[in-house]
Amino acid sequence: MDNNFNAFGQIQEPQSQKREYSRLDAVIALLLFPLCYFIADLDIFSSLGRIAAFTLLFSITLIYMKKSGVNILQSKCSLALGISLLLLNFGIFFTANTAIRLTVLLISFFAFPYFVFAISGNSSEKYPSSLFPLELIKALFVMPFGSLGSSLEAISQNKKSGKIGKGILMVLLGLGIALIPCLIVIFLLSYDEGFNAMLDNILDFGFFDLPLVIKNIILAFPLALLLFGMLYSGKSRRFADILNEEKCKRANDVMGFAPTLLCVSAVIPFILIYLLFFVSQLDYYLSAFSGKLPEGMTYSSYAKNGFFQLCAVAVINFLIIICISIFGKKKDGEAPLALRIVNSVFSVATLVLIATAFSKMVIYIEAYGLTLLRVLPSAFMVFLAIVFVTVLIKQFVKKTNVVIVSLISAILICGILAFADVDGVIAKYNTDRYLAGELEHFEIGMLSDLGDMGIVQLDRITRESPDIDIRFKAEKHLDEAILYRSDDMGISLPAIRAEKIIEARKQ
Repeated sequence: MDNNFNAFGQIQEPQSQKREYSRLDAVIALLLFPLCYFIADLDIFSSLGRIAAFTLLFSITLIYMKKSGVNILQSKCSLALGISLLLLNFGIFFTANTAIRLTVLLISFFAFPYFVFAISGNSSEKYPSSLFPLELIKALFVMPFGSLGSSLEAISQNKKSGKIGKGILMVLLGLGIALIPCLIVIFLLSYDEGFNAMLDNILDFGFFDLPLVIKNIILAFPLALLLFGMLYSGKSRRFADILNEEKCKRANDVMGFAPTLLCVSAVIPFILIYLLFFVSQLDYYLSAFSGKLPEGMTYSSYAKNGFFQLCAVAVINFLIIICISIFGKKKDGEAPLALRIVNSVFSVATLVLIATAFSKMVIYIEAYGLTLLRVLPSAFMVFLAIVFVTVLIKQFVKKTNVVIVSLISAILICGILAFADVDGVIAKYNTDRYLAGELEHFEIGMLSDLGDMGIVQLDRITRESPDIDIRFKAEKHLDEAILYRSDDMGISLPAIRAEKIIEARKQ
């Protein structure tokens, strides 16, 4: 069989031959420069800008792959991943929460290169599985950096791209080469006050911020090179022989060096500690499941006492399971029975820890309401619980795909937090329970920390609360929240609702 053909029917490029670029390559390479400038100019927390940028990037990727002869429908899993990422980015319009927006950004940063890698037929797996970590490394580093200069070659070598594109490229390269020496010279000459004053007048364009433009160009240029390198490496399969299926499996075999006895011996002490923990603290910690407090303890001290410690232990256990999966010696690609038994017991112990921590937090929420520090860690614990349940199932059902379940769970949980607007849910939940007389300890000042949705609910309390003192405090917090309100989040649904309240109060 000709080795220049892969399972998807694409031609592998002979590494020894000079690369040739089509007109499409040159056009896409040029389009990525203004797109990356737009991305560089965006505030990291912006909503509509990030949605537009990711939509354009997603569309360019699909068009480029389709026009290059890649069957994008061949890998339905990767296409579903791309669509999920697109929808996830649309979710930031519904929330102004900084943590959620950063999480969406991080997921997109790591998942989009893998999407390009998989949609172009480079993945050896139909679904992300045991080879996923190594293929992710290839998608993040080998493909974009390995074809770093392809964008410049596509523009300069392809005659059909015209002299304009090459001319623009040469101008950008010249300016880039001169930039750092010019900055050094300016710094050395800035001792003169007259030169400084003249420079300030030149740079003060009012509507045109020259230093910002220079900064955006500096960021956009390498980003455009990396993005095109990623796309070109994907569609041309330049690095098909690097970290391919055979080499990834060989690497997995090499990393699986730890004997079963070593792994079991390393895990058993943890299991024994947990058993002692459950027995010695049974009445104290597991009372969370009955919904009753131990004698002499308040809700606050009980829930706080151990919750985050239990969360930390669950994360450590998660890392231990990953290490066992990677470094544990396998027989015919499968973990031996002894290791599967230990993994099962370890997973059950961790699930009990997670259930205990979660139950303690439920008691705390019942008494004090919701906050971000109670919701976000709880959401993460739900994610860990799903992962450990999947790991437990895999010990008995070998076909269980822990990687794909983890990816789907992470995207789904993050999407729920974004589209549901976690700030809005927290603010409304606490306000509803307070107005219904169900919340014993109502922290009205906490609403001020929830941004635009805090403003919405503070305004509601000023109108609906039966307590005059609470209405007065709500008015005070509302005025402060409006005064110190930031517009850095850009346009979002919570911002639109808050703006209506602010405008109504001005009338």
